[in-house]
Amino acid sequence: MADKPYLAFDIGAASGRAILGYAADGLLRLKEIHRFDIKPVMLGGTLYWDLLCIWDNILESLKKCAATGVRELAGIGIDTFNCDFGLLDKSGTLLRNPISYREPCPAAVEKLIKQTIDEESLFKKAGCGFSTITGLSRLVHLKNKSTDPILDIAAKYLPLADLIRYFLTGIAQGEETILWGSQLLDIRTRGWNKKLIDLFRLPAGIFPSIVSPGTYTGDLLQEVKAYTDIESAPVIAVAGHDTISTSVSVFDTREDTAFLSTGTWFVFGALLKEPETGPLGFRRGFVNEIAVHSILFAKNMMGFYILEGLINTWKLESSDCSYDTLIQQAIDQPRFSLDLEVNDPIFFSSVTMSATIKEYFRKTEQELPVERGKIVRSIFENLASSCGAAVSDLEEITGRKINRLIILGGGVKNAFLCQMIADAANIAVVTGPAEATAVGNIGIQLIATGAVGSVSELNELIKNSFAGEIYNPGNQNRRTL
Repeated sequence: MADKPYLAFDIGAASGRAILGYAADGLLRLKEIHRFDIKPVMLGGTLYWDLLCIWDNILESLKKCAATGVRELAGIGIDTFNCDFGLLDKSGTLLRNPISYREPCPAAVEKLIKQTIDEESLFKKAGCGFSTITGLSRLVHLKNKSTDPILDIAAKYLPLADLIRYFLTGIAQGEETILWGSQLLDIRTRGWNKKLIDLFRLPAGIFPSIVSPGTYTGDLLQEVKAYTDIESAPVIAVAGHDTISTSVSVFDTREDTAFLSTGTWFVFGALLKEPETGPLGFRRGFVNEIAVHSILFAKNMMGFYILEGLINTWKLESSDCSYDTLIQQAIDQPRFSLDLEVNDPIFFSSVTMSATIKEYFRKTEQELPVERGKIVRSIFENLASSCGAAVSDLEEITGRKINRLIILGGGVKNAFLCQMIADAANIAVVTGPAEATAVGNIGIQLIATGAVGSVSELNELIKNSFAGEIYNPGNQNRRTL
């Protein structure tokens, strides 16, 4: 095991975290060094990510490491949410802030893509059918927007994790798991699908060389070292897509096990050896994502995004609006008193959730409840129901019998929801680490540097380091692993 700590930057759609990982004596210990809010910013009618703010917090994290005496790091890894990207010019200058995936893509883009390629064929090639948020959709929009010359001057396309790594090292490379969000990689070869790029007349020269998770990509730039007081830190390409880093922390990889990553999004799935591109998976809304030496066959569902948006409003109205308080208020409400479909498209692009929830209840001819707990409970109930349906779909598509579901991420702290999911899916729920993404991020760095010898050794390290709990269907008495 390594003496120097590893640093994981986990950049989510609602918050960013810088977490140090110390591996010693068969255990992995985490220490949060910095946490910061992330939110898209509306400018000129378009929703952007504030990349300068994110970068400033990256530097602040490194400064805090140095201030606590950690000036040498065993590695740095960056993971972010998928699909969104930045474009650099020939001098390496960022041309504009990345557009948020919450920004609606024009309907004409969907029409053009579907006219150009059959959607099921796209699913078989790229692992995903039409999606408004992929790099393909954004690039096709830019290509066909005559008033925007950005693609004419762009020299490099980099997803967010790769973009941040470029700013740290000065080296522009694309890591395969987050490049999957471009929808321009071949799901089987993991290389650029040149036929697809040519089909949409995209500039092939902007797409970077591809590296796999665990690749050393360079040391910190001297200017970054000088500014932050960090002396040495090899930068490693981990699984840049946060969900795939999360999947690395799944310590039970038996075929009867599925997992659920909980956060702003809920991502449910199982790790497969080969893509599952049959028509049933396509029709049920599953995707095949490039994972670490495997394929994540997954279904993306609305997670805590609605609740996060409501809490932002409620905090302005009341001082007593903690997450624990809201959960208790939800527990005290009657079961299934509202019909709130969390995956309704109305919520996807909402930037003012309090107004959107009012519009949803008006649209569905329901009275907006005064009690916050009633809304929170209905969100949890529908999230659990969605998970139960996803388990049934996975079993039908793959022919696997799923006997346990490992829940990872922030949702593990919500015992009420974990029990709901166990009941809705009618299988045992086992909780893993709350900071599962950072754990997976650091785990890849441990293997890359030889501090951990194998994936099975990493699985054992994670299992021993983070005590989980088991929730059985219909049983309110959970037990600790």
